[in-house]
Amino acid sequence: MPTSARLVTYPAAEPRAVAAQPVVVEQRRWALTLMLLVVVTAGAARIAARRS
Repeated sequence: MPTSARLVTYPAAEPRAVAAQPVVVEQRRWALTLMLLVVVTAGAARIAARRS
């Protein structure tokens, strides 16, 4: 008795590992941007406080 193609089940493909490197680089870039923004804002606030 031949088996039809519809009844044949194939094993599930194993999930592929995704490279996390681009995500890490992007997170590091955003962290540096945020730190720079905080430092510049603090410096601007100090200058504004001195002048007033």
